[in-house]
Amino acid sequence: MKPVILGFGNLIVDVIKKDKCTLCGACSAVCPMGVVEIEEEPKLKGKCVLCGICYDMCPRTIDETTEIVTRFLAPPIYDEFLGGYREIVSARTKIDEIAKFAQDGGVVTSLLAYMIDKGIIDGAVLTIADNSWQAKPIVATSREEVIKCAGTKYTVSPNLYAIREAVYDKGLSKIVVVGTSCQITAVRKMQLHPTISDVGSRIFMTIGLFCMESFDYKALVDDFIVKQKGLKIEEIGKFMITKGKLILLSKEGKELLSVPLKEVKKAARKACEFCQDFTSELADISVGSVGSPEGWSSVIIRSELGEKIFKRAVEEGYIEYKSIEEVKPGKDAIIKLSKRKKASKEG
Repeated sequence: MKPVILGFGNLIVDVIKKDKCTLCGACSAVCPMGVVEIEEEPKLKGKCVLCGICYDMCPRTIDETTEIVTRFLAPPIYDEFLGGYREIVSARTKIDEIAKFAQDGGVVTSLLAYMIDKGIIDGAVLTIADNSWQAKPIVATSREEVIKCAGTKYTVSPNLYAIREAVYDKGLSKIVVVGTSCQITAVRKMQLHPTISDVGSRIFMTIGLFCMESFDYKALVDDFIVKQKGLKIEEIGKFMITKGKLILLSKEGKELLSVPLKEVKKAARKACEFCQDFTSELADISVGSVGSPEGWSSVIIRSELGEKIFKRAVEEGYIEYKSIEEVKPGKDAIIKLSKRKKASKEG
């Protein structure tokens, strides 16, 4: 019997047509022929050679969680709602230049700045927002470019598409990928199979973001914020989701809009309904605002590599931290939201 070879057509049938596509960009990043492009959904723009790599690396196909945890994390502590970890802390940047632009504690930006400053990495795959607040992937290779990407973007961005640019166009060899849980899952599959997906060997580290769901740009920005609420997009300086509300601030810090999150639930992407992972359980380090006081970030250190990088950044004066047990609302708040996400997706 001949082995079954799954190509892009199978990805369409099993993932895209079933609204499971996270728009992570992995299929485009790993396509050896470079014929998968990301538009409103992945599209085939050339001949598929049926190599099956796009199917294998998709975060919504083959579940390789056990293998990923064993290979990259080996965590000494396991929690059914938080995943495996070594330590959970509340942290914030000590760099004024970063604090000025940070969403919360500026931890992700500080870690990236530290690794670039010290030559540990030569680039990072991140998300940046244009003048219309459309999120898009970018390859940052300097501290200045990293800082420009500071702050949370709540609309979906095919971040992993930029891995192709980082590897093939820029020739980078040590890359950090920052992304949501679905994106981190795809990256881990690339790392798990570097001989299948040659970009996997270039990825040095992953930083995962807490994520309950991401939003469709047109539904959230064009239809809700601009048309329904009458705001001008150029007035918005910051998006925030906190305490069950979507809050928009002006560039001067004035509140422009504050609405219950349930008002924008219709703008959430359907693919997020299949995800149970709130805290990016497969990342080296996971970061989010839940659990920490204003101006701080909750940090779940999961791997030995993540622990080493975080502690070195602290020693070099980029970050300060305290145990999550010393702050309020603390770890229980993270568990509460993670539990809610897992429960809502069961079955």
